[in-house]
Amino acid sequence: MRRLGLTRGQLLEAPERLWWKTARWAEALHEADPNVCGLLWVSRQCDTARAIVLFGDRVDPSRLRPDGPAEPLRGGRGFQRVCEAAGRANIVVVQ
Repeated sequence: MRRLGLTRGQLLEAPERLWWKTARWAEALHEADPNVCGLLWVSRQCDTARAIVLFGDRVDPSRLRPDGPAEPLRGGRGFQRVCEAAGRANIVVVQ
């Protein structure tokens, strides 16, 4: 971002109405370098976590491994894990 003269605020902390500008930067990066697989940054929502966007046409899905077996999110342990993650982010899940 520094080399482009951008600040974190301009690129990652823009209000929702300006997200299209962030998307355009991602498109420009995708077009500029075929070796780039995506973007990684510090999450705005949780500044101790990282956020990632992968370019779907550049990442082999077989290389993405879940943290365990796939679980349905509608009930059981899968839903419980969603609720736990939501709770850590102060999100209330309503059924």
